[in-house]
Amino acid sequence: MVEPAQAQNLRDAFNAFDPTHPLQGEWYEQFYVRRPQGIEKLLNDLGADERATTKWLFTGHRGSGKSTELIRLCEALQDQYFTVYYTVEDSLNMADIDYKDVLLSLGSKLYDAAKKQKVRLPEKLLENLEGWLTTTIKEVEMTGEAGAGVEAKADFFFLNIFSRLRSQTTTRQQVRTQMESTLADLLEAINAIIGVIREKRGGQQVLVIIDGLDKVMDLGQALKMYYAGGVNLLVPKCKVVYTVPLAMFYTTEFGQIRATFDDFFVLPNIKLQTREGRPHKAGWDMLNELITRRMSPDLITNQARRQLVSYSGGLLRELVSLAKDACSNARARGDQRVELQDVERAANKVRNVYRTLLTTEQYRELWRVQHDPRKQQTNSPVSQQLIHNLSLLEYRNDDSWWDVHPIIAPLLEERADELAGTASGAG
Repeated sequence: MVEPAQAQNLRDAFNAFDPTHPLQGEWYEQFYVRRPQGIEKLLNDLGADERATTKWLFTGHRGSGKSTELIRLCEALQDQYFTVYYTVEDSLNMADIDYKDVLLSLGSKLYDAAKKQKVRLPEKLLENLEGWLTTTIKEVEMTGEAGAGVEAKADFFFLNIFSRLRSQTTTRQQVRTQMESTLADLLEAINAIIGVIREKRGGQQVLVIIDGLDKVMDLGQALKMYYAGGVNLLVPKCKVVYTVPLAMFYTTEFGQIRATFDDFFVLPNIKLQTREGRPHKAGWDMLNELITRRMSPDLITNQARRQLVSYSGGLLRELVSLAKDACSNARARGDQRVELQDVERAANKVRNVYRTLLTTEQYRELWRVQHDPRKQQTNSPVSQQLIHNLSLLEYRNDDSWWDVHPIIAPLLEERADELAGTASGAG
């Protein structure tokens, strides 16, 4: 395991830039850089909220650093609440997910957390839970050791069911069908576990943070989960923070979804310029510090570092991923320092993905936003797709505004004659 420290050579820098894991533990202590706008308001609101069952929606661009901030939120509140943080990516299939899957995972994680925190669940509760598991989820054969107690059987079930839900389409469909008639019993078991935790912890409220739901691949599926299943997601008698795709906020259904939940919080993307195109110093300073925390300034030219920040568009994961690839490119050239050409090659690798991904209609919307002085996004299925695939990036002042991902901008220039002609014709 690589130790978190400022890299003094490109090999170590390559490993210091890891876009796949949120910062926590020693990595958080060494590499975390405070954001110009973070989770302070949400932290204050949750800290002051005396209601036991509030449900929050939490969003922001994928790759904007939400997971690190949610882990930070969980740790900051762990003295006040019995906190449970988990990401559904570890147990569910992000290409096919349903609100019932989420509730099953929530019950499982509460069960695990109670065990880890030495909160002993009553035998009767375990019997009810084990009975629900064995009668509702017939696809998982309870073939544990003969004579095993109900706790061991529940452990065995949870260990097996999520691997099947993640990999087997038939199992997912059958489990959901069977849960339709027994969902109330699952919710009753979840609330019973919450009740025992609160009783054993002197009335301490329970806070569950469910990460990863913003990464649902199909926006329509996410809408169905929160629109059709939203009422059931409110039933657990604890505080829950549900992550959601940012694009969902720009759908007609979101008005009803927002009214269903208690509140929502948007983690702003790091702003590198104002709506009018003037540099935003706080954003540049933060992302420059992010780079120099992980690698010695001697390992990268000033021009290369500036271009890395610019190409990121303020997305933390994009910056970290580009920096990692730029380090790889420099090493492949046999150099000891990242040059501008290494950053350009890393950016072009990402750009080529969008080159094959974007449709003509999407190009037209990107061109329109790029040349709109107000930088306003239209509420349409096309723009929602562009938000979801990170072609359009949201920034916030008192209101929100939009800009094209900087890596994509050259693709618009390649088609400038075609797109400008279309825009003129449309006008």
